[in-house]
Amino acid sequence: MATDASVLGDSGELTMETDNDDGDGDDDDDMEMDDAEAKGSEFKDKIMGVLKQGKFEDKRSSKLAQADFMHLLSLFNQAGIHFS
Repeated sequence: MATDASVLGDSGELTMETDNDDGDGDDDDDMEMDDAEAKGSEFKDKIMGVLKQGKFEDKRSSKLAQADFMHLLSLFNQAGIHFS
């Protein structure tokens, strides 16, 4: 016994509802993302500055000696970036 799929749905018209009543919520979400991206960009710039200061920006970690890592750690600490 086959059932026609058209009898299962109502009008066949698709609609999409959102929880946002005033329309301003989407803008707030975009602003929060922009703020997070700006902070991430500032942190990335700070990291790149430390790497450039120590001339590590083009080096691979697998090629560094232990003394290089200690020097890099010292540079990060001087910049206020601490690892635990």
